[in-house]
Amino acid sequence: MLIENELTKLYLSLDGIDLVFQTLPISTEIDCSYFSERQSILRYCFAEANFNSTVVEHFLERGYRRSGDLFYKTECKSCKMCIPYRIPIDSFQPNSSQRRNLKLNSHIQFTVGSPNQTTFKQNLYIKYIRSRHENKQKEESDSSLLETLDSQMYEYTEHSLEIEIHDGSKLIGFGIIDIGTETLSSVYNVYDPEYKKNGLGIYMILRSIEWASRIESLKYIQLGLFIPGHPKMDYKKSFQPGEILHPLTQKWEDIQFIL
Repeated sequence: MLIENELTKLYLSLDGIDLVFQTLPISTEIDCSYFSERQSILRYCFAEANFNSTVVEHFLERGYRRSGDLFYKTECKSCKMCIPYRIPIDSFQPNSSQRRNLKLNSHIQFTVGSPNQTTFKQNLYIKYIRSRHENKQKEESDSSLLETLDSQMYEYTEHSLEIEIHDGSKLIGFGIIDIGTETLSSVYNVYDPEYKKNGLGIYMILRSIEWASRIESLKYIQLGLFIPGHPKMDYKKSFQPGEILHPLTQKWEDIQFIL
């Protein structure tokens, strides 16, 4: 097996980089996060300190996600439901519902800066996870959740920025975004569940697109995995025009020709 840091040596050769990706390790079967009765398999690579933005872009172009220091993509044997989804930034136009969201939240401030974990963010993360995953209340302690926060969002941020949203002086949301040479990838967003009616998850995506549109080199924003019909993922197709990495051809294609 080729070692991970050979990505840095070979990224200028398309044939070379494809060979490296084909030889990355594959995990054993683990419980699927989206379908309780299914098993998931990941192809993965641990990030190296000498990865540059071009290497990061190669991962994003091939549909990889990052969590902490791990780049991964699903390669399940019997299921191809997890599909990477991205938005061409220059072509995106908010629909009527998204425009209402922006109007509703016009008083909220959106900023982008360097990743910075704070006690307030830790408490907001715990509050957010508890509200979305009720089983976490009994299964995991606060300290365990904070370990997840640290490893998922604040480990290996060499090519990352952090978005924050404030209502006045109150921090009500934050998230990590990765930056490649052409692609912005949304790693994970957290927001105050007390603002549920404000649709802050949608708002953070909309403002991230707006921010990325001002950076000439960025062409796409990736929203992670799209699962058609899944209640937690189906909202992504409302961001149009959209492209999916076709599970069979492994090429980015307009979602309208697929669904």
